[in-house]
Formats: sequence, C-alpha cells, structure tokens
Amino acid sequence: MKFYIMWANHDVMYNYWNYHRYGDNTSILWNAAVDWENYKIIVDRVIKQYLKRPNYFKINGEPVFSIFSVDKLLESFGGSVEETRKALDYFRDEVKKAGFPDCISSGTRVAAH
Repeated sequence: MKFYIMWANHDVMYNYWNYHRYGDNTSILWNAAVDWENYKIIVDRVIKQYLKRPNYFKINGEPVFSIFSVDKLLESFGGSVEETRKALDYFRDEVKKAGFPDCISSGTRVAAH
C-alpha cells in the first residue's frame, strides 16, 4: 500500500487523548514548535525511515510530504518567514542528497511561491 507522511506539528492538550482522565483540562501537554536541532532530527528520521521505502508515495520520483500547520512551523523559527524558508530549503536539500529529484510538500511549495 502506498503512503505518505503528514507531520502533525500541532500542540497537544492534556485532554486530547485522555478526556476521561483530564476532562476539560485544555492546557498544553506539549508545544509542537521545534528548534533547529530537533527539526534536523525530524528531517533525518523522515528521510531514512520513510521516504526511502519502496511504497512511499512519490510523484515523478519526488516524495510527497505534508505539514499540518504552517503557522506552527513559522512559530518554530521565531515567526520569521526567512528562517522558515531556510528550514524548508534544508529539508529539500537533504531530500536531494538522499537521491531524490526534489520533494513535494505543502510547506515547501507554499514557501517557494
């Protein structure tokens, strides 16, 4: 079966999975914003563990990758469009280093135009 990844980079509230335990507690269990160090770990893991699989969905040889929240991605890089663009370019460069012609992503395509 073909598949592709959507990075679910959204905040998670205490009651997201455990409403029965936490009820109306909507305080943040974890903030989905990441720093550069963790972003690079994510990029490396996505490429090595998923994009290289033979059943990973590709269009014209380019793996498809989706980012749930462009706003949260921007927050990760200080709200800076320029820094976020650098992060997306880093992802695309790493995908190319891994042997793919490029990457199709809602985030990279949005930032590229």
